[in-house]
Amino acid sequence: MSDTAEALKVRNFSVWHKGRPGAVLRGDAFVLRRSCVTGLLGGNGAGKTTFIRMLSGLLPTFVCSDFISLGKRTFPSDRGFKISRMVVFTDDRSFPLWTFRDLLLFAQKMYGVSPSAEQETYLVEGFGFQDHLLTPFRNLSSGNSKKARLIVALLIAPPIIILDEPTDFLDFIGTEFLYEQIIQKRDLGHSILMSSHITESFIRCADEIFVAADHFLSGPVSVPEGAQGIKKLIEVRNE
Repeated sequence: MSDTAEALKVRNFSVWHKGRPGAVLRGDAFVLRRSCVTGLLGGNGAGKTTFIRMLSGLLPTFVCSDFISLGKRTFPSDRGFKISRMVVFTDDRSFPLWTFRDLLLFAQKMYGVSPSAEQETYLVEGFGFQDHLLTPFRNLSSGNSKKARLIVALLIAPPIIILDEPTDFLDFIGTEFLYEQIIQKRDLGHSILMSSHITESFIRCADEIFVAADHFLSGPVSVPEGAQGIKKLIEVRNE
């Protein structure tokens, strides 16, 4: 596969926590293809969030032989890479005094993007978030805080969108609407990395899957049919 077909490639990597022995997660190669939804599958403690924190530049304790994004060698902490991706973490408690409006304005300035009012209204109403636009994050439920951050990510829509357990805390309507938006972004040419413990998320959205098991990330593999097939991917790699 040529670099032009890849949004992100990380080769021969190892991630660990400072002061703790051994790698949390290692792998020979991780590839996020362009215009693709890639699932990141693994049980609790498998290293999914740690891997995403590394990709986001928040975890300096890692090594790799290559980190290539959009055809260029880079690094997670490089500004050029940071404005080519956006990360939504599973339970983000940053900026507790900010509102949705504050976060959106900050993201617009950082990424140099100005979404239309029509786009904003469409996403806000789709997630049922219209009554919380001026509520500080510290006063929002976990579900509404997640919706706010997802809306901002979908509005800014950089080439790479990284979603850590995106359906956590969402209601049914929010989850269904999110699945629709993920597919739409992929079809528009964006690359989405999505970690989840919800098998339906992979069945509904993923084009391929990487599996974190026994401290090793392997893949990609095709998405199996049905929940049992997905669960078996973890079982086989843990044997």
